[in-house]
Amino acid sequence: MPSISTELERQLPPVERELPPVMLEFHAAVAVLRLNRPAVHNAINVEVMLGLEEALDRLDQRDEVRVVILTGAGERSFCAGADLNEIARRPNRGDGEAMSRRMKGILGRLADGARPVIAAVNGNTLGGGCEVLLACHLRIAVASARFSFRHAAMGVVTGWGGTARAISLLGSGQAVRLLLTAETLNAQEALRVGLVDALVDASDGLMDEAMRLAGSICANAESSVASFLELVRTYEREGREAADRRETELFGQCWVGEHFRRRVSEWKAKARNPP
Repeated sequence: MPSISTELERQLPPVERELPPVMLEFHAAVAVLRLNRPAVHNAINVEVMLGLEEALDRLDQRDEVRVVILTGAGERSFCAGADLNEIARRPNRGDGEAMSRRMKGILGRLADGARPVIAAVNGNTLGGGCEVLLACHLRIAVASARFSFRHAAMGVVTGWGGTARAISLLGSGQAVRLLLTAETLNAQEALRVGLVDALVDASDGLMDEAMRLAGSICANAESSVASFLELVRTYEREGREAADRRETELFGQCWVGEHFRRRVSEWKAKARNPP
């Protein structure tokens, strides 16, 4: 059986498919966004980028969606990063910079939106796939998954915002080690270093766990969830003092918000009429 390194370094074969390369499903307040190229390890090409942009546009029109789950089709791979056939057809520096800007825009919409994004990692996550993973707020993986920032082994650097996000999530020491060595982590190691938050033993339980987590988030106030995401971004980009200032402003907004006022009224009613 070829190694992960061999699988990634060879050009992935083209594939004919009937279903679109990106699928978007709605389950009440939860949307499932699925990379749908399992024959090529859900590698990202121009069609996938277009599909992601269109899916994000559709999500912008669906106010009822509270949480997004991002996953891959099949049981082998979550995402193998950029499609090497696509890269082979675009050898110019401008092509690489254009892909970098486009994917940064896509992943930025995921990472910087008001909705939490849960990665349901159904298989191996390689190269740019790790950058996709880092753009998600929460990450659940099957125990058989493996992870590798393959960039240095391929002679490239992260291009989709992965270095900054890896440092933010893992700390400088762990991020530098993974980026410079291109080593492969099993799921238990990824959990230990913080690349993923939780593991499930079998693939058939992955979406159940992701849906359970999404349900826990949806049970809470939408304004609070969005505010917490904003505070995390503020802390990461502007530091503690800026986050503290913004926290007070958001606390004041929530203080007079409908959800909090209703909860306070419910508490008062129970206090007056104890069971």
